[in-house]
Amino acid sequence: MRTFTIDMRLNRTQLEAFYAGQVSHVWVRDVNGVRLQFPLQHLRPFIDHNGVRGRFTLQVKPDNSLLSIKRA
Repeated sequence: MRTFTIDMRLNRTQLEAFYAGQVSHVWVRDVNGVRLQFPLQHLRPFIDHNGVRGRFTLQVKPDNSLLSIKRA
């Protein structure tokens, strides 16, 4: 299992594209510069009226599928 730390900042307008069905994944870089892609639906528990903001820890299975995402 691998762990990545990311800083996320998605504003309300960016999330509107997700809810409109125009966007399904998000690309991010972890704090070490590794580029990651994962389904935006995993961020739903962290969405508020301003969007998504904060530092998160992602755990990835050996097959590179997302195991968990938690606010750091």
